[in-house]
Amino acid sequence: MDFLKYMRKRNIHVLIISGVILFAVLFSLMLTPLRNSIAIKKTEWKKLEAQLIAGRAKLDNFSKLDKSEIDAQLEVLRGKLPSGSPTSAVLDELTKRGKELNIEFISITPKLEKVPSKTKTATALNYKILPIEINMKATYRSLAEYLGILENLESSFATVGEFQIRKDEKIYPKLSIRLVVYTYIIESERGQD
Repeated sequence: MDFLKYMRKRNIHVLIISGVILFAVLFSLMLTPLRNSIAIKKTEWKKLEAQLIAGRAKLDNFSKLDKSEIDAQLEVLRGKLPSGSPTSAVLDELTKRGKELNIEFISITPKLEKVPSKTKTATALNYKILPIEINMKATYRSLAEYLGILENLESSFATVGEFQIRKDEKIYPKLSIRLVVYTYIIESERGQD
């Protein structure tokens, strides 16, 4: 009888141990996908939290903007942009400044005015863009100085929209250059005349 009791106890222990092992295996099999899902959700949560913090910072910066300061900057910009067509004044200034730098102009051609697409940030300012195509020959130095002058035109505000440069094979230090300069014209009586 001792042997039977021993076998029963052993069978009970084996059943309990195998039950615990089976439970642990099934639990880990079910828990592993859940852990992976939780880890993925946790990283998504951290990304969303970072986006929220960045969004709040942008919102704080936006709310701190002083509308009167922005309006003052807008008035300064309106003062710089001429009303009406400044084509002749801009062309005169571009050629005068270029000749001072010994730039040889092949052609200067005003193109048709463009009306830019309206964006949320530019709705308060109505303006047109006047492209001017310039073909010229210049040295590296005179080209660099000319581009610097374009930044500070007296008669208008200008940007360089297109820029192509080739080495002129006939005249060694000279370059063949094609620029498209965009000048901006305000459509309001509030600008310069």
